[in-house]
Parts: sequence; structure tokens; C-alpha cells
Amino acid sequence: MNSAKKWLLPIAAIIFCGICIWQIDLPLAVFFNSIAGIWPIRFFEIITDAGDSVWTLAPSLIITLVFWKLKRQIALQSLFMFASVAGSGIAVNILKITICRYRPVKFFENGLYGFDFFAFAIDFGRNSFPSGHSATAISATVALGLIFPRFRILFWSAGALVAFSRAAICKHYLGDVIAGGLIGAYWAVLMWKLVAKRFTHNALQ
Repeated sequence: MNSAKKWLLPIAAIIFCGICIWQIDLPLAVFFNSIAGIWPIRFFEIITDAGDSVWTLAPSLIITLVFWKLKRQIALQSLFMFASVAGSGIAVNILKITICRYRPVKFFENGLYGFDFFAFAIDFGRNSFPSGHSATAISATVALGLIFPRFRILFWSAGALVAFSRAAICKHYLGDVIAGGLIGAYWAVLMWKLVAKRFTHNALQ
């Protein structure tokens, strides 16, 4: 029963992602585009760059190297963070250039909506799915929530806001955000399970 329950959330997320692509993504993007410039959207424009992986990868790698000899526990936590964000980022980028979904900007500028499957394109306009910023935001905050469980709700809420900002400012469709977030979350959990088995009881607590 517990094993079945673990799959309910990802299955529900995948189904909702499909519904978004089919029915919700385009009208929602049109709505957000119509209200661009008002204060809630400006807020999302401010926080969206927090999903850039450079803000996580560089500091976590530096902390890992600096503290490897000084404080192994901190180094391992940072290494876990680095592995979570880097791994999900690689997975997302492989999917981006394979699935090749047009970004919202392509619809608003050229009327293009949908996918150009297996085009293996690296141009910005056709790498919408999944959202890389969303994967980074969710993988980083899920990792932080696992390291510091007392504050996990705060971290996860912040990650969800950053991820949602990608749809709110029309850089991605909502389906892209959900897919990226799902990849980020489950990659972080996978890294946690792999890492936690290999270190002492207090290594990542």
C-alpha cells in the first residue's frame, strides 16, 4: 500500500501536465500575457532568476571543496545539493532538445504552438519543455527540505513560487513548469536515497 501511495503524486502530476498541454497551457499563457506589467507579474519577474542553476551550482561546489577537509558534514550536504541540481539539469536539457516544444514567445510572435519532436534543436524558441528553471528551483528546495526538514514547507513554497514564475512571465507554459518541477523533485529524492545510504548516520542530518 505504501509503495502504491508513493506513485500517486507523480502519476497525478503527469496526468495534470497532459491536461495542461491539451487544454490549459495556451489560454493561461494568453491571460498572463494580457496582464504583463501589473504588480503580481512584476514580482514574478524579480524572483524568476532564482531558478538559474548558476546560483546553486557554483556556491555548492565551492562549499564542497572548501569544507571537504574542514567539516565533512557541510561538504556532503553541499555535494548532495550540487548533484541534485546538476543531475536534474542534465536530464531536462536532454529532454528539451529532443521534445522541442515551442515557447510562448513563438506563439505571440509567430503563431507557433506545439511540438517539433526529435528536431534536436538547441535554439531558445524550441526548448520550452520541460522548464529548466523550474527543475532547478524544485530540486534545490527539495534538497534543502531534506537537509533541514524543520523548514521544508518554507523551502518548498519558495521553490514552487519560483517555478510558477516561469509560466506567469510567459517564459514557459504551465505544463513545462510541472514537468520540470517533477523531474527536479524526484531527482533530488533519488540523490538523497543514494547518498544517505553511503554515509554515516549523522552525515546528512
